[in-house]
Amino acid sequence: MPHDIQLAFFDDTAARVLNPSLLQIIDRLNAPGVNQRIPGLKHRVLLHKMWNALGDVEIKKHNDIKDGHTFTCDVLECGLVDDNEIYMNALRWCLTETVLGICFFDFNFEGVTVEDKHINAVGSLARSLVPDNIEPLKYFNGGRHGLLLAAALEVNPNADADIWIVTGYLHHLEVENIKKNLEHNSRKRRVWGFEDSIGTAGSGNSAERKLYRAVNQHIDKRFSVEARFWTMDSAAWFMGTDSSPYHDFKPRSASCQAVLLPYLRNLHVPDALTEKWLSSQDFEGFYDTLKHFVGNFARAQDATIGKKPLKLNCLIIPLILAVGEKHKVWMDGLDWGSSSPLVFCAPSTQQMRDFVIGAYKLFSALGTEKTLHQPNDVKVSRNDVEELNNSLSVLSIDFKIDCEIDDDGKGSLLARTGSCDNLASAGNATLAFRSLQDLIAKSNCPSRLSLSIKSIESTSHDKQKWTRLTFSAKRIKPSDHCCDPNEAK
Repeated sequence: MPHDIQLAFFDDTAARVLNPSLLQIIDRLNAPGVNQRIPGLKHRVLLHKMWNALGDVEIKKHNDIKDGHTFTCDVLECGLVDDNEIYMNALRWCLTETVLGICFFDFNFEGVTVEDKHINAVGSLARSLVPDNIEPLKYFNGGRHGLLLAAALEVNPNADADIWIVTGYLHHLEVENIKKNLEHNSRKRRVWGFEDSIGTAGSGNSAERKLYRAVNQHIDKRFSVEARFWTMDSAAWFMGTDSSPYHDFKPRSASCQAVLLPYLRNLHVPDALTEKWLSSQDFEGFYDTLKHFVGNFARAQDATIGKKPLKLNCLIIPLILAVGEKHKVWMDGLDWGSSSPLVFCAPSTQQMRDFVIGAYKLFSALGTEKTLHQPNDVKVSRNDVEELNNSLSVLSIDFKIDCEIDDDGKGSLLARTGSCDNLASAGNATLAFRSLQDLIAKSNCPSRLSLSIKSIESTSHDKQKWTRLTFSAKRIKPSDHCCDPNEAK
């Protein structure tokens, strides 16, 4: 089933995108190829049957068209917010309905007067948007009726919708202040968009580009690799005894499992395997890995709050997403151990996420045959070694692919990762390897994580060679780490 993205438009005049029509634009957004932003995930754009700002002209056009329009609604109404009664209905809808999709709010509604009851219904967020020297009624009735509706949608706990505000020609400084205020108070991983216009008569191409961008950002925010690792709800995880999952895990805790099961299911981990990891003797290693990867104290979640850097075991999580769905055998025998060293400490959340996503891209490239696009076998092993008076922890990931084979006349993967200067001719695995090495080099973590690649002999009867990625890091005391030693544990 495709992922449905419902578009709602709140405006006091009929949709100004008349050539091509808004309905035709939505048809094109649903065209094959356009409707698949992420491989394996098709989406479908729908138009809300009431809040569509079509007006009688557009509805008549819709009734005249016999074919097409995959978004079809049972009933299409004009959907214009042009009097107080309709405005109150719109406000009630924004405050209470389960809203999924993208909502566009015009700033100014002719024929509408904001009243105290409207502001009171939205609450403190509405008042926080008003500058100190202006009365709230005067502020919102000064051409900011749509802003109050947008604030109502933000405080609605049932709304998982992106909010786009059409500001007209409002001064850019006020727009920036509004944007900072709304994003600061937002509790969800949503897109906040601001446009001076969506389109006017004769500017359909401009409107189509803006709607196309809004749809793509909606998909990326919710279904990209980054969004799957760090979800809308995970920022509150592991805070203490009042949050679930708790900071100190109790084996077989039903409330913790209820949160972690769907999270790991979205990363292709079977429920039975999650329950095994959470109840086995080495659950502490698994749970500790999660707390350094995601949640309130993880720097990869939010560097302004979290101080926990990534640990070596955290690399297993992108490996699970990259190859777990196609090849689950290696996960069943996975040993999380009791602890692993800190390996990546960067000043910003995005740098840490780039490192994780870079690892995911490399694992994805090596985890799939280049020609047949079939999943390769994978093996994971962990061990501690002594090398040059240093205690090292090593994570080895083996892929059933021979990196010494030159199958495209450009040199083997092993040769290109070590000496390829012409990256334009390099394959996906080569680019991903070099990119991840660069990210590691820029990290200021004293563990000094290193990455290497080599060909190894198979222990099976087929004698096929495998490719081994080796991540190694010094085991150092938390007090020697660049992060807060208490948070790094």
